[in-house]
Amino acid sequence: MSEQDRLNELYSYQILDTAAEKQLDEIVEIASISFDVPISLISLLDDKRQWFKAKHGVNSDSFPIEQSLCQYAIQKPNELFIVEDASKDERTMNHPLVTDGPKLRFYAGVPLVSPKGFAIGTLCIMDAKPHKLNDRQERLLLILAEGIMSYLNGRKTILKQQKNIEHNAAKLKQLTDQAPGIIFQFEYSPDGGARFPFLSKGVYNIDPDMDVESLKTDVSSLQKLIYMRDFPLLVNSLRESADTMNDLNIEFRIRIKGKVTWHLCMAKPEKSNGVITWFGTFQDITSRVEYENTIEQISFDISHMLRRPVTTLLGLSSVIENDENLDAKKLKEYSGYIRSVSDELDKFTRKLNETYIRKSEIIKKIKG
Repeated sequence: MSEQDRLNELYSYQILDTAAEKQLDEIVEIASISFDVPISLISLLDDKRQWFKAKHGVNSDSFPIEQSLCQYAIQKPNELFIVEDASKDERTMNHPLVTDGPKLRFYAGVPLVSPKGFAIGTLCIMDAKPHKLNDRQERLLLILAEGIMSYLNGRKTILKQQKNIEHNAAKLKQLTDQAPGIIFQFEYSPDGGARFPFLSKGVYNIDPDMDVESLKTDVSSLQKLIYMRDFPLLVNSLRESADTMNDLNIEFRIRIKGKVTWHLCMAKPEKSNGVITWFGTFQDITSRVEYENTIEQISFDISHMLRRPVTTLLGLSSVIENDENLDAKKLKEYSGYIRSVSDELDKFTRKLNETYIRKSEIIKKIKG
């Protein structure tokens, strides 16, 4: 395991230079009280400094790595590093913190070891007078260090989960922004308040100047866009969905700058603490409605235009079948009638074909 691997493990906790956290501050205070020492620290060591995540009895936030006693402790991750009298220990007797400044004598450090086996820092206690720890005290120091690492590991997991949530939320937002139509969340509260906590970017396809932020607290600006005749139907449908908790499914028109478009709203309601929330979509169905209207008109035209010539042909067939004195002259006369009706049908079919051609663009839109 290289020093760079250890540093990478430290950085993975995303904890350097973060604000104080109460749980860790309490641990260092417990350590000072339990061991009757003035100084206790939770130290994290990178390649340049020893930074204090939690401290008791020290004013500074860090020491240069060269002045750190904890640098010795992390070299053996599975052992306690204890110096009962630093002035008499060859490892520390010439250290600046021993010869100058606080003139430390006692130091005990427990490496803070990650699940991967890297010592990212220490829990350490210090005093200006010598100390000797018994087995129970050493065990307590180890328990406190384990508690610190449990907290740090839990914190790391939460940060990772938050990052995943943020990443997934960003991906979901990209999907909703690219989705056809509008994806929405609409809330209605018992006091009559209505709002859209969420609207996808598709709303700008309806009106590029839409003030989406205002819709998060007030829907009155959107109400003004609803076609006047359709507004009561939309309100009643919402009320019925709220009363029965059945899905909302309604078609209505929107008028913007003189242009009228058809929209389909489909949403599923949920109720919590009296607030009803619909999750659903708005789809522009103008092309579909125009297509259906075109087909309906074509069907009407076919029915209306064919009725008279077909009735005439049926009448001629009946006359021919029942004419007992049918001769060549009469047959020629009947043939003239049939040709006249046939010409009328031919003109109609040509006109019908022209209608289909004019409406072909609508059909193309529907089929994509």
